[in-house]
Amino acid sequence: RVLPTLKQILDTYGDKVKVVFKHNPLPFHADAPLASEAALAAGAQGKFWEMHDTLFANQKALKRENIDQYAAQIGLDLAQFKADLDSGKFKADIQADQAVAAQFGARGTPNFFINGRQLTGARPFEQFKAVIDEEIVKAENLLKTGVARADLYAQLTKNGLTKAAAPAPQQAPAEDNTVYPTKVNANDAFKGNANAAITILEFSEFQCPFCSRVNPTIKQILDTYGDKVKVVFKHNPLPFHADAPLASEAALAAGAQGKFWEMHDVLFANQRALKRENLDQYAAQIGLNMDQFKADLDGNKFKAQVDADMAYAKEVGIQGTPSFLINGKKLVGAQPFEGFKAKIDDALKNVK
Repeated sequence: RVLPTLKQILDTYGDKVKVVFKHNPLPFHADAPLASEAALAAGAQGKFWEMHDTLFANQKALKRENIDQYAAQIGLDLAQFKADLDSGKFKADIQADQAVAAQFGARGTPNFFINGRQLTGARPFEQFKAVIDEEIVKAENLLKTGVARADLYAQLTKNGLTKAAAPAPQQAPAEDNTVYPTKVNANDAFKGNANAAITILEFSEFQCPFCSRVNPTIKQILDTYGDKVKVVFKHNPLPFHADAPLASEAALAAGAQGKFWEMHDVLFANQRALKRENLDQYAAQIGLNMDQFKADLDGNKFKAQVDADMAYAKEVGIQGTPSFLINGKKLVGAQPFEGFKAKIDDALKNVK
């Protein structure tokens, strides 16, 4: 998500900036370490950025067979590329980058250090610009004193910390045991037993990557608990996801034709392509009546339902996605199955 911002920085500042890529594959992204090795192996053949762009364009397909395919696609010497990956030639480089990240407190990704000043997360251009502009002034002042351009970075960071300060100990937040009102409407899409003992309200939206990540867990819940659970989808498009509101309306328009879950799955599979022309394409793909679908979207027929779900989310204090109410008790985030299981089992005891 931050790649367009980095391009804007380079376009805006030209030869005043240098962007250096450091590898920090996170432990819960199983395919990320090999993808980093692949980028470095491509770099050894002068094509790091070509592989970089290809990997980011195909983030859901980063298995070895995919990576070999991308290497062929960008014209690498495949024998050399495969030998480099098979031997783990670049693992030490990645581990060295990870050690630097740990040393300076870059725990998540993306993480940036602008002349040593940390900026965490996929921030908008304006936040990068504020720091860059300050650093340019410092650099220009040093140049006036006779410091060589090649020595600027060393001069600007010479008094920097050698490692990040230890994070302050944090107390675990108190568990929220409030039972919030559970509202299920007749036109809400749901999976499971209509009369289940456990009702899980899922507050979600189609542009949120964390919402996509929790879908396999929802399937595991339904497979594990069978007719004891019902999962109800509530729409809560976040304000910084510009395409999410119309995607929610598209899912509801599909639901009016009996195909909410088919559209749900297609939207999550294509989170980076949720413009109106994409939505029309997906509607045709799943066999909707296109005249009716387009009329429903053009008339914003389902906007009021989305707005009502958002108002309900606000009423019960839900701000991010995904978030859940399990028989009225809140669970926030793309939690692992075990996190849901504890809440569901507790709710089942209460029902009994």
